[in-house]
Amino acid sequence: RAYQTVASSPLAGPAPATARANLAGLTTRLAHDALERGGAADVVQAIRYFNLARDADPTNAEAPLGLGQIYLDGGTAANDLAQLGRAENAFSDALALSTQASQKAAAYMGRGAARSRIASLNGTSAQAAIADYQAAAQLADSAETFLVLARSCKASRDWQCADENFARGIARLQSENASGEALSAALLEQAEVRERMSIYGPGDVRALLQQAVNAAPASGEANMELARHDMAHENWNGAETGFKRVVQPSTTGSDLLKAEAYGALARLGASRPGGNLEQAIGYIELAADLDKANPDYPRELCIARIYRGGSSVA
Repeated sequence: RAYQTVASSPLAGPAPATARANLAGLTTRLAHDALERGGAADVVQAIRYFNLARDADPTNAEAPLGLGQIYLDGGTAANDLAQLGRAENAFSDALALSTQASQKAAAYMGRGAARSRIASLNGTSAQAAIADYQAAAQLADSAETFLVLARSCKASRDWQCADENFARGIARLQSENASGEALSAALLEQAEVRERMSIYGPGDVRALLQQAVNAAPASGEANMELARHDMAHENWNGAETGFKRVVQPSTTGSDLLKAEAYGALARLGASRPGGNLEQAIGYIELAADLDKANPDYPRELCIARIYRGGSSVA
């Protein structure tokens, strides 16, 4: 009924500019309301409302911004190049119409996301997407813009660009009093980048991983990454401490993550100097119980029992 009422409005005549602007505002709000409902039919209705808003006021950037986001979401979910192309065009239209820095930043971010996905599907350069993200970062000094730019640089293997923008994004997260979980996740991503950069050593990477744990002590992912790093660099005590934190009931993480931690504790117990083989068997039994689909754990359990000796290896 709301759509029919709006659709019957007298747009064909010489309606005053204020009336057209008011109609565009109304239909834009209706479009966002439809999107919040989330159904497939609601998305179709939102597209109709945004198109009405664009017809009512061709100078309003909000309608192409909304259409661009719809096409971007649909194209990304379906790997649909046609929809992604429509998203790119819609965001370009929004950019041309934008009068506010926030609108321009949103348009650059959206177009960058569309171009990044198109480049990924076509196997081509993502430099145009990075340029859009850089423009957005200059307009919107926010954690989100810096982190999106960092991830795009990371995907393009431009490690210095990624590292610099992760640092900026993390600084903004800290100044915005973001959640510990959000800060921890960004620090983990920066650590992954620095592992690939020759100017940083294992100690530099570990310092970031420790910061990630400090930001979110109950994060299974952060504790696991620190423990993996310690194990790879033969810091046996640090690795054991980290893996034991992962399996604590108060630590977040899936059963598969905890199974991996138990498996690592078992390997530590079986192979490190002064390790406890009996304890290692107990750990691998726990890993096998949490991840029954993994054939490695029963195999490792059998081998450990053989090394221990005794009448049964079952």
